[in-house]
Amino acid sequence: MELCTLGAGHYAEQDVREAARALTGAGVADAGYAFNRDAHDHGEKSILGRTGRWQAGDTVDLLLDEPACADWVSGKLYEHFVADLEVGRADHREQTVLQLARTLRTSSCALAPALKRLLLDELFYDAAVIGRKMKSPIQLVVGTIKNLGTPTRDLGVLTDQLALMGQSLFRPPTVAGWPRGREWIGSASMLARHNTCFYLITGINPRQAITGSERLFGGITAQSARHDPGFLLEGLDSRAPAAVVNWLTDRLLACPCSVADKQPLVAYLNDRGGKVTPDDLLGLLVLITAMPHYQLT
Repeated sequence: MELCTLGAGHYAEQDVREAARALTGAGVADAGYAFNRDAHDHGEKSILGRTGRWQAGDTVDLLLDEPACADWVSGKLYEHFVADLEVGRADHREQTVLQLARTLRTSSCALAPALKRLLLDELFYDAAVIGRKMKSPIQLVVGTIKNLGTPTRDLGVLTDQLALMGQSLFRPPTVAGWPRGREWIGSASMLARHNTCFYLITGINPRQAITGSERLFGGITAQSARHDPGFLLEGLDSRAPAAVVNWLTDRLLACPCSVADKQPLVAYLNDRGGKVTPDDLLGLLVLITAMPHYQLT
């Protein structure tokens, strides 16, 4: 009731007790749902102001019928798909959640119509919410592999890095699930995020004692890293440092960069001769993935 359907304040302790009675006899057998009538409490239960000889399925229906359920689920969908950080438009969340809740109520709380409404609505593409979600560790890893075309590297190392970032696979910390938004970010997790992207790009294991910058700028090449990122520049006419930086930041970052944000990236390429070789591009990607902007989606 608190975490999945109604939210705090929309039920009482007595509703929890009565729902627990309704769930008696419900269980699992052969990896599927099973109901043991002999173990069920067949008496009347009063749940959310409605009385009957409720069973497990009835309890679900009672929860879904509550007006608060559509509001709560809509808010969760908004946080998951749209924004879990503060949004520029104060009314954006309220307006989007209101529309989603209306769709859920008219579809008996079926998720498919609500998701279709959300993903096709112009509010989903509003500039106010672009870059307003923090990447979870698994989004960071999978997104980096897909967007930068890096090797997947050693999955054991990546699993260890995910744990350092706060997301041990298949082991959420509480029944409430994983953290979200700014909860993903801290001094230790940010270091792990940088090291993970560095590992994917260069192949240098984060557990090695030698620091990444010493190794990278001391001779790591596209060949030794088994990663030539040249495909990222396909379609770009000019290979001037500023043009390359503008192209890659537009392509890889969810939110715009200021000229000041880009200046160190341009300076890095200029310091290396300004020709933007595959090796220079490798280093540039390390710098881009270390930017705060790269943590957002």
